Amino acid sequence: MIFEFFSMLLSAFLLAYLSPKVVNYASAIAKASKISPLIIGMLVIGIGTSIPEISNSLISSVLGHGDINVGDTIGSSISQITLVLGICVLIDGFTNIKRDDILVLGLSTVLASVLCAVVVAKNAITRLDGFLLVISYFAIITVLRNYIKKGYFPLETEERVFEAKKKLYAFKLIITTLGVVFGSYVLVSSVISLSRTLNIPEFIISFVAVGISTSLPEIVIGVSAVRQKEYELVFGDIFGSNIVDTTLSLGFGPIIAPNYLYDNAIRATSCYLILVTFIVTLIFATRQRVSKKWGFLLLGLYLASMPLLIQ
Repeated sequence: MIFEFFSMLLSAFLLAYLSPKVVNYASAIAKASKISPLIIGMLVIGIGTSIPEISNSLISSVLGHGDINVGDTIGSSISQITLVLGICVLIDGFTNIKRDDILVLGLSTVLASVLCAVVVAKNAITRLDGFLLVISYFAIITVLRNYIKKGYFPLETEERVFEAKKKLYAFKLIITTLGVVFGSYVLVSSVISLSRTLNIPEFIISFVAVGISTSLPEIVIGVSAVRQKEYELVFGDIFGSNIVDTTLSLGFGPIIAPNYLYDNAIRATSCYLILVTFIVTLIFATRQRVSKKWGFLLLGLYLASMPLLIQ
């Protein structure tokens, strides 16, 4: 009990220390490559911070605990699109948002959420379902890469500096992202150990405790990014992570071992994920500036998901 508690504290410190560095390196690579930070956040950071969910999917599926896989997926996705983004907005209201890109990215995330809801509604995730979800991830990402504006034009002096150090930044980005993932893994393991002693249903544990825990990298990276005015990295990471979670992560484990689902709250929470993803997309795609008051709405949307767990 004491060991798990200190593990949580140490892993949280590791996340807080390394996550700002991830933002710096990813932003530098974007500038050196003339690639939109939105794409860097979506592809590099988004999938990097979702590795804990992918690992949980594999482990829970092999062990025959499908509710943990689905609970982590839905809980993490809802917390990221509401709680994490809400915290970021409260820290610094978003301005100069590229609304067209956000609309496309948001609707793609809605589509991924719909695929998730359709699959889990059957109370089982077969190997075929898993393959289709994984393929869907690569299809969605391909469309997004081709649509989102890639042009990014730093000053000439900045470009020379970033180009010279691009490989170094890429190496540091990989190392720091792995550090974030490791810290997240330790934190999740500690939370699961503590929660099981309370005999809480697996889906609820995964939805609340594991879902929030695996969202900590997004929280810390998002906070660091908004403080540096890197709003596109925030969107790329959060929306990209949700796409990963609801397709690639959810489907990866069942490819190895099919999931059987038992908790009655799965259908309600998966439908709620679709709803909040659409609402959040609508908010950011229709406003040039999103003030801090919208952050409270996003936090309220997260809290509104809690009654759905009681079925």
